[in-house]
Amino acid sequence: MDEAKKARLVDSFGENAARIILEHESDLEETFGSAASTIKKVMDGKVERE
Repeated sequence: MDEAKKARLVDSFGENAARIILEHESDLEETFGSAASTIKKVMDGKVERE
């Protein structure tokens, strides 16, 4: 995963959660269920932070 995606995850979810997400990147849907779509949007930079 590129550094920009990692940075977006850390910025949105914090370091610990980003680490857990990265550990399950290949099985996001199975691990996080309906939240997987939001996680993917964050990773891709499609979610605006307020």
